[in-house]
Amino acid sequence: MSASKEKILLEILSELTGLEESRITPDLPLLDGGYLTSLQVVELVTRLEEETGIRFHDMDVTPENFQDFARIAALLEERAGEKPSP
Repeated sequence: MSASKEKILLEILSELTGLEESRITPDLPLLDGGYLTSLQVVELVTRLEEETGIRFHDMDVTPENFQDFARIAALLEERAGEKPSP
């Protein structure tokens, strides 16, 4: 993933969780650890779409895809590689 997209993700996660960016490690359990709620996941998706221009599929918004930074980053990378729909 490009450094700028990773930085955007990190900044948004920091704002939503209240954690310092340095505490958000690739495997920190964001959902299971109680750092993110389901409503915050929706806000995260919306903000990522707005700030990166990448579009997520409805099927992407699952607890499995938003468990930790690494999984979210991988999904963001996957969607960044797709061509936009007409």
